[in-house]
Amino acid sequence: DDKSSRLALAWAREQVRLALVDVLERERARGPAADTDTVAWLWLAACEALAYEPEAAVSDRAHALATFLRPR
Repeated sequence: DDKSSRLALAWAREQVRLALVDVLERERARGPAADTDTVAWLWLAACEALAYEPEAAVSDRAHALATFLRPR
């Protein structure tokens, strides 16, 4: 329950998230590249992560995930 450790972890998590946004935006611009096994894994990982989101954010996160993973 060390406040400094929690803050450092939250900061690091946000930095990773921002880096992933950059990577995903570049890849998405190049067109669909993921096979169905990868998309299924992404859905599973994202759904598991929703358990750690604030309740008020779950609907927005689920909608964003569905929009991002929807085939073009």
